[in-house]
Amino acid sequence: MTPRQRTGQLSDQQRKRYAELLRVSDPDALHDLLVRHGPGILDRDLPYLVVAARNQQRSTLRRGAASHEVPSPDIRDDQAERSLWDPLARVVADEALNDLLTALGDLDSRDLLVLWSHAAGRSDAEIAAQWDDLQFDPPRPSIESIRKRRQRARTRLRKRLDL
Repeated sequence: MTPRQRTGQLSDQQRKRYAELLRVSDPDALHDLLVRHGPGILDRDLPYLVVAARNQQRSTLRRGAASHEVPSPDIRDDQAERSLWDPLARVVADEALNDLLTALGDLDSRDLLVLWSHAAGRSDAEIAAQWDDLQFDPPRPSIESIRKRRQRARTRLRKRLDL
């Protein structure tokens, strides 16, 4: 790659080839080709570039056709989740959320730390370090004790929420 191509400037020959291709091929396909292969592809012969641009356009169309979903009949049953605009669904969702928030609020701070931090994607070692930073008892918990506390907190939470 020459320094001229690295800065985004085209040679005179590449500009001429680009102008010729714009006249004989689809501009979008040409630009997709340039994005995919870089400006160095303009150094190839014109017939090669015309075929490459057409193949690029075919590939784009093929990908677009393959990504369309086939409509299917609505197969919801009576147990399916209802719309958020449905008043009954809103009330049920709000009650479930309130129950969850109440159950989480009743948990010990240490249990809440272990559950919430794990759900946020923190490792057990990070949770143990945060435990020490917050000066929870017992100090310097092992990874196994963090895991066991999380397991017990989940069990208590499930019982509380009747899951």
